Amino acid sequence: MVATRQKSCVPCANAKRKCDQKDPVCGRCASRLLHCEYKPGSLRRGEGHSSTGRNLDTPVSFSDGSLQLDPEIICEPACPLPATSQLQLARGNEIGAIGSMHNSSFEEDFLGAYDKLVLNSALPEVGTMDRDRLRFCVGQLEHIPVKLVREGKSPFIHLQSYNQIMPHPLQEAWSAAALYLEKTDANEIMVWDIIAAKAAQLVEPHSSWSVSEHLASVQALIIFQIIRLFDGNISQRADAERHNEILLQWTNHLVYRTGILASSCSVIPASWESWVFEEMTCRTIIVSRILQAMFSIQKQGYCTMVAAVAELSFTMQRALWEAPTAMHWQRELKEKRRFHALHMDFTETFATGTLEDVDDLGILLLVTFNGVNGVNEWIAKTGSTALIV
Repeated sequence: MVATRQKSCVPCANAKRKCDQKDPVCGRCASRLLHCEYKPGSLRRGEGHSSTGRNLDTPVSFSDGSLQLDPEIICEPACPLPATSQLQLARGNEIGAIGSMHNSSFEEDFLGAYDKLVLNSALPEVGTMDRDRLRFCVGQLEHIPVKLVREGKSPFIHLQSYNQIMPHPLQEAWSAAALYLEKTDANEIMVWDIIAAKAAQLVEPHSSWSVSEHLASVQALIIFQIIRLFDGNISQRADAERHNEILLQWTNHLVYRTGILASSCSVIPASWESWVFEEMTCRTIIVSRILQAMFSIQKQGYCTMVAAVAELSFTMQRALWEAPTAMHWQRELKEKRRFHALHMDFTETFATGTLEDVDDLGILLLVTFNGVNGVNEWIAKTGSTALIV
């Protein structure tokens, strides 16, 4: 007799959340690294997956900007590498939990389901990075709050979209960044107290959010995280590390709410305002994941965000992103190439673009996937002498 399968896995059922019922791990459990299980005897056999690793130290030819990554791999930041000892410990805990039941049939079914879960689950793709590449990328991230305050520009916040009134979370982030730039040895304690208080207020639970409020809150938290993760203040960094999980959850929820992976920003919206919002959403998600990847590499030497970043897309054309009005945007759209990096494919940019065509986020992603030397090689071939360092 074939066992019938429950509608949701155990974690989704307990949390009263919708379950997509995928085998061997549903999407919700995969995104949260939860132990996904269905009732014993109800799991279907899945096809096996093998773990893969990508060493970003390996030079990538600029003639092929495409990185072929497994789209089924779901990665999260700062996840420990799978280890036999960890799996054995987890299994031992499960055995201990059911040992008192004295039900050999149940135990056999449970362990069989557990083995299928472990053996059939895809392991996160691991990325490492050479020192020059990491230094450049972290430096670019650290400069974001500075440029936001002093120039009113950001690679993921389009200020023209907030020209009526800036959302309160971004007001708090902007004031925190401005205060941080005035930090001295004499006022450091007060500055950090204020910034920490603002960050704590930002991450307080919200009863409901519009998509716009959600986006603004993610953008604000990114600013706070950049300031506190990379400053060097131990207590601030420890506090920010705890907020990394919140940023991860907010970002993944934003992906789900906007359906940004399905659209991939590949279709140009009819209006400038719609394009700005969609592009800003894409860029915010990218920067959030890049930030967590860079911090993970800086802290422990590797990250598990390779596929999570590579599944995203954005428009690299500086003239389009920095267009101040709808009229400017429409003109640039007609006269210039978009250089749309679909799933981080930079082939068109490397083939026909120049350094002047690419905005700050584009440069950051080019270096992330191709290295400082790879990008400088491309710049030199275009005839420019403005190499990056």
